[in-house]
Amino acid sequence: MRRLCRAPGAIAAALVLLCLAAPLASLRAAPLEAPLAAPLAASLPAPLAASRPAALAHAGTLSENTFHAMVLQRPWTYEIYLPRDYAQSDRRYPVIYLLHGYNDVPMSWADKAGVQHTADQMIDRGQLQPCILVMPSAGRSWYIDGPEKMETAFIEDLIPQIDRNFRTVAARAGRMVAGLSMGGYGAMRLGLRHPDMFSAMALMSPAIYTPDPPFISGARVAPVFQTDGVFDPARWRAMNYPNLLDGFARADQPLRLQISAGLQDVYGTDAAAKYFYDAWRAHGWPAELKLRPGAHDFKLWREILPDALRFLVGPDTAVAANRGQRR
Repeated sequence: MRRLCRAPGAIAAALVLLCLAAPLASLRAAPLEAPLAAPLAASLPAPLAASRPAALAHAGTLSENTFHAMVLQRPWTYEIYLPRDYAQSDRRYPVIYLLHGYNDVPMSWADKAGVQHTADQMIDRGQLQPCILVMPSAGRSWYIDGPEKMETAFIEDLIPQIDRNFRTVAARAGRMVAGLSMGGYGAMRLGLRHPDMFSAMALMSPAIYTPDPPFISGARVAPVFQTDGVFDPARWRAMNYPNLLDGFARADQPLRLQISAGLQDVYGTDAAAKYFYDAWRAHGWPAELKLRPGAHDFKLWREILPDALRFLVGPDTAVAANRGQRR
């Protein structure tokens, strides 16, 4: 041992490698990957393993885009879903604008509501016409003109941006708007104030309270409804639908309407939906009201989203001609 310790470094290293060679060889003879791979594969549920390739093969694309909004004087981000045949076709597609809620972001539609998977599945099954979905970022603006002119930017910046850069049916008949909670309020106002731009709206648990929002509603702390930093009921009422319906009637451009909400909604959007439905029907306009068990959450919105999409652009929905030149 003393001679080994005194041996030059190279010889000592060689002896150490020689001693380790046999154990390493035995380890290489028994690879770890092979014995674990089979049990891991076997543990995956068969339907998941079978459905994953099919889902990818038929998936549309979801991407985030940003452009400079002239009205807002800043960059504006939106998520956009394109159906799987978009790149291979020369057709034009109807567009649904999906408006997020008060504490959400555009990706909530995909991450929490599952809109990409739902649209893919419904298109594959013939339950939904291939369409474009646009999900803009709106912060806590309630989609109205306040500290930022969000409503004006929506009409003057966002819609032209989408129509310029994607093969849309750039007409009223090919454009719909939908939203949940705060987004339901935004969809309601955009539809009633700009019926020349939209042909249908779907309101999911819409925060369209009348006369005033409940004390737990985010509307009460939103700057757009405040005067001198305090919630202003007069401002809320001036912007809500009772003040919009007469002007909408004079425009004489009917909108298809679907309203849905959960019966266990702590904010009371089920009652708000019923009040709006009754006011709408009092004018003789057709509408669908769908109240079902559920709370004010994404569990409910995942369940009602397919019906809302089908209502807006179902297989029997009349949409303007969608053939056109490739842009």
